[in-house]
Formats: sequence, C-alpha cells, structure tokens
Amino acid sequence: MLRQAICAVLLSSLLSTLSVLGSEPITPAAIAALAAECKSDRKAMDLIARFGNDFAGLDLSGVDFRGVHTAGLETNLRKANFSGAKLAKAQFGAAILDGADFSGADLTDAEFVTASLRGANLQESTLTRTQLQWCDLTRANLGGNDLSTTLLTSSDFKQANLAGCALASVNREYGTGYFERADLTGADLHGLSLVRANFRGAILCSANLQDADLEETDFTGADLQEADLTNAKLHAAIFYSVRGISEKELRELQRQARRWEFDLQAGIQCFLGSPLFPLALLVVIPSAAWATGWTRNRRPDLAQDHPQPVRQYSISSLLFATFFIALFLGTGLWSATGLFSLTMVTAFCLMIEKIVFNRPPRPHAIAPLVVGLSYAALNAVCVLLLRAESIMLLAALAILIFPPTALIAVIATFKFRGWPLLTWELLGLAIWLGGIAFANLWFFAEIFASV
Repeated sequence: MLRQAICAVLLSSLLSTLSVLGSEPITPAAIAALAAECKSDRKAMDLIARFGNDFAGLDLSGVDFRGVHTAGLETNLRKANFSGAKLAKAQFGAAILDGADFSGADLTDAEFVTASLRGANLQESTLTRTQLQWCDLTRANLGGNDLSTTLLTSSDFKQANLAGCALASVNREYGTGYFERADLTGADLHGLSLVRANFRGAILCSANLQDADLEETDFTGADLQEADLTNAKLHAAIFYSVRGISEKELRELQRQARRWEFDLQAGIQCFLGSPLFPLALLVVIPSAAWATGWTRNRRPDLAQDHPQPVRQYSISSLLFATFFIALFLGTGLWSATGLFSLTMVTAFCLMIEKIVFNRPPRPHAIAPLVVGLSYAALNAVCVLLLRAESIMLLAALAILIFPPTALIAVIATFKFRGWPLLTWELLGLAIWLGGIAFANLWFFAEIFASV
C-alpha cells in the first residue's frame, strides 16, 4: 500500500511538471486569443487549465480577463498567483478568483464587477481607483490597504480582514454595507455614509467612526472597544449584545439611537400596508359610526313631507367626523397604501349606507354598489390578462373613460326614473371609481418605469 501511494504521488508530480513545461507562455496576446476562441465557441474561459496558476510578476496591464462575459460562463482563475503582477486597467468582470493571491500587485483602475474573490489575498496591493462592484469578498484579506479612492459598490466583506484600512472618502455609490464578522480593527471610517450597514459580530476595536452616518446600522454583537463614535448619526441603529464597552456607554448609545421609535414606526407602516388594515376598517368604521349616534328616527312633524326616516346628527357624530378626517390625513403621512385602503373602505361604507339603514333595500340604493364592485372586478380581470400591446387601450378605458361614464350613467338613471339624487351613495361611488382609477394610473406607471 505504501509503495502504491508513493508511486501515485510521484506520478502526480511528474504530470504536473510536464503540464507546466508544456503550457504556452502567458502573454496578453495569448490571453486575448483564448478569449476570442471562447467567445466563438460560447464556452467559459479557463485560464488555469491553459496557462497554470502562476501569473506572478507579469505585466498584464489592460488585459481583458472576462472571456464570454456571460452568467454561467465566468472565467476561471481560482487560486491564481498574481503576486507582484502589473494589472493596471485590467478587466476581470465576473471572474472566479476564489483564493487568488494579489499581494503586492498593482490594480490601479482595474475593474471587478460581480467577481468572486472569496478568500483572496489583496494585502499590500495598490487599489487606487479600483472598481470592486457587487463583488463577494468573504474572508478576503485587505488588511492595511488604502481604500480611500476604491469604488466599493455593494460588495460583501463578510469575515474579511480590513484591519488598519483607510476607508475614509471611499466612493460608496449605492452603498457598501456588508461587514458581518469582519475585522475592522483600527480602520478609518470617519465621515462615511453607512446607512443600514451590517456590522453584526464585526471587530471595530479602535476604529474611527467620527461624523459617520450610521442610521439604521446593525451593530449586534459587534466589538466596539475604544471605537470613536464622536458626532456620529446613530438614529435607529441597533446595539444589541455589543461587546467592549461599559453598560453606561451602551445605554448612552441606545439613548441616541432611539431604536424603539423606529421599530414602532416600521410596525405601524407594515400594518397600514397589509391586508389586515382594510379588514379592520370594515369592522371599525361601521362600529364607530353606530357608537357615536349615527341613527335614524322618524320625526312626526316631518312625517307628512318626508315619509322616509330623517337622520339626526349629534355632537358625538360631529366629533367622530372630525376624528375621522384627522385619521385620514394621519394615515396618508404614514403610508400611501394605508391611505388608499382607508379611502376605499370609507367609499364602500358610504355605498352600502342606504342598504343598511333601509329595509328592504331599494334598487337605486344597490345600483352604486353594483357599478362599483363591477368596475373593481373588471380591473382585476384586465390586470391578470394584461398584454403589452393592449396596455394603452386598457389605460384609456380604466382611467379616462369608464369612471366618469359610469358615474354620469348612474346619475342620469336616477334623474330620469324620478329617484332622488343620493348624497352618500353617489359620493361613495365617486370616491370608489376615482380610487381605482388612481390605482390603475400607479400600476401603469410602474409598468412603464420597468420597461
């Protein structure tokens, strides 16, 4: 068994040596030729299989390593050795560079877009104006680097080594906030906008966070020993289970963050935007109206002229109306979806008002409800069956033509049939039609914005 194992190791070494000796020289022209071949054959470019993994000290400035540059066909550069290489203005695109060694390499103006650099070593490399956009830098080593001019758009630095890095003035277009369990000991982050950043479990010992915008940032389990948070914006930041600071310092940070206010606001907005809100309104509005004395009684002195019941308003009814207007405006400040729900439920209650208070229900009381619900059902069907070629016609029908036509038709029917013009029912129908028309307008605007 031992003899077989030794033979296997020797054979493997021999094959590896022959492979290296037989591999062609690594030049920009050779890489460009391989890229052209892969693009022609629509296959992933595997530079490791063609050239091996030793690119150390080579001058590959301006080389395009992207190959086909298509999802699923990323260039393979796993565990490539680029130590000391000149890679200024090189384009790596979405290359797979897991475990690659860029120590001491010149990456000035180089581009990495959605590249995978898990466990890569970039220590002591030059990252002047380097683009690291949407890259995976989990467990990467960037310790001590100057990243002040590096473009770090939404890259993931989970468990990365950023100790001693200078990130101040870093170009953070669209944000870089993924530092979970990263080592940021002594890092310079002063003045940065780190809104909603994730520092869960991160080591921020002696880090400089002066004047940083840390609103809604999560420091759960982070080590803040001797971290400088002077004049930092901490609104709604999370400081649960923070390490390295005293209980008094923790309470002061939590006092500045006032996270409970943010959680309360988020909870209210979530409720207003959920289906539970309109369902609750369907119970609350009629119940509140009944409780405040919106009742109908016959008045003997008007019985001859007004055979139908006459509504009598109380002071409590007026107070409820005032409260409801305040609720309407307040809901609009919290949530646009909640305001729409409140409007539509109110319109629905107005349309059924005549049916509820008059028994048996009359046809002209049911008409607005039938028209309103039919319009809603028609919209639902049209949205489900929507096609791009019919979107403009549907928009015209749903927003410009049907709502005013339906309202005019109902009013004309009442007029010619001699029915009294209704107040609350027609008001409810008008609000209902207008609300669905605005909902359609928003829906079509979203479709056009996504095209």
